Amino acid sequence: MKYMGSKRKLVNDLVPIFEQHNKQYKVYWEPFCGGLSTIQNVSGYNLKIASDLNPYLIAMWKGLQLGFDKPLEIPKTLYDEYRSLYHIDKRTENYDRAINYDWSIALEYGWGEYIQQLFLIGWIGFMGSFNGRFYDGGYSGKSGKRDYIQEQINNTLKQIPYLKDIVFRHGSYSDFSDFAFGSHAVIYCDIPYKNTTPYGFNKNFDYDSFYVWCRKQQLLGNKVYISEYQMPEKNFKCIWEKQVTNSMNTTKTYKPTERLFTLTEWGQPME
Repeated sequence: MKYMGSKRKLVNDLVPIFEQHNKQYKVYWEPFCGGLSTIQNVSGYNLKIASDLNPYLIAMWKGLQLGFDKPLEIPKTLYDEYRSLYHIDKRTENYDRAINYDWSIALEYGWGEYIQQLFLIGWIGFMGSFNGRFYDGGYSGKSGKRDYIQEQINNTLKQIPYLKDIVFRHGSYSDFSDFAFGSHAVIYCDIPYKNTTPYGFNKNFDYDSFYVWCRKQQLLGNKVYISEYQMPEKNFKCIWEKQVTNSMNTTKTYKPTERLFTLTEWGQPME
């Protein structure tokens, strides 16, 4: 699935780094799961958890995992209808009550219609929005011979077989600060990059609080990795980097250097 900040082009570089720990750690967690390009390719862990602040993204993935019916064509009239529903629904906060339920139980207790709506808002928003920007970049549609919506749908449908072993949760990374995984976890954070255009549900991301959270996770015995362009010098070190082509902007193509950071061990000198 096309998603802002996707690591699809870097999977072959990142996955081996994360998989090197699957004998020592039993849990792998992505608290900024996005388009799942990384987690769906990671193997060897007893438990894989994907969470995100966007409830409609999690609802979409959970619905696809459960085989929910979905439109395979998204005309602009349907897109506009669900964009309006999204702007109404996001003010109710009912999704928070529904999204973290066991959906098999929720369906029995009358949440079926609302859960279906959450799923469709997510599906239509991510499939039909320009560059996957979720009702933030306008309707995607067609250009010349290319049908961007159909491409997005086809690519996302191909991911469904990889969803079966992933546990999906809705919430901010900080909501899970003391979450009991049952064992220590490898945590990969593909955060909104600092000093770049904010998008989605992370437009007011608190970087300083995130850095503190990362240090806490290390003290709790977790192994933390962060994708970013730059991180604070204290406690964080770059272990991998690669120049990539970024073409999400249709008028400009540039080649930033992607970096992967982890934390230095406590007691070791900072680099």
